Amino acid sequence: MKAEVVTPWVGDGSRQNKYRPMLTDDYAVTMSDTTGQTPAQIPPEPNLYAVWIEADPAVITQIQADSNYYVLWIDDGADVEPPSNEFGQLRSFLSDAGVDGPTVNAAIGSVSGGRTRTEIVEELKAWLRTLNRAP
Repeated sequence: MKAEVVTPWVGDGSRQNKYRPMLTDDYAVTMSDTTGQTPAQIPPEPNLYAVWIEADPAVITQIQADSNYYVLWIDDGADVEPPSNEFGQLRSFLSDAGVDGPTVNAAIGSVSGGRTRTEIVEELKAWLRTLNRAP
């Protein structure tokens, strides 16, 4: 099963503790970058990163239940408009990660407004690519 997930970075950048998505420490997934953050941005502030994953359905279910992560879409669910409660959950996840309301609105808008998950995710990733490195 495939999904796209928002995860924080972990590690300190040293040879012994390289920066990596926390998701790969916690779950057995195959992962690839979808955000395109530069090394100079890692870890960003707020500490968020989007990745594509492939994993067993049971693992994806566990990730969905884990408040450290936000599952943006699963398998073929990317090209439909998310229900309003799902869009609200994404906004809440970003807020819990330290993103203020006006920034959330600037990043993904205040309502889904007929956009598909793919369109919303692309806006989110464009915003993630603008983040500065955490102090």
